[in-house]
Amino acid sequence: MNQSSTRLIAAVPANFQEQGIAWLVLEHDDQDTGGWFLFGHISLDTPSKFDGWYETRDKAECEALRQWGVSRDAWTDTFPLRR
Repeated sequence: MNQSSTRLIAAVPANFQEQGIAWLVLEHDDQDTGGWFLFGHISLDTPSKFDGWYETRDKAECEALRQWGVSRDAWTDTFPLRR
């Protein structure tokens, strides 16, 4: 069994940034709930400023699009070097 979780990262478009949130992280909770966490970060080097839990990846991505303007094709599993 693969014990690592799926983790995706996306930059928040400048016109959607609120309270300094510039990055979203989407992480699958495959060990407990099977759902998806959506975290908001000012910097990827600091703890998240908020988190939300969603039953499915689709629901988490819909919230990211609605609230933060992050499109489905913006998610990547590659950690950015700098913004």
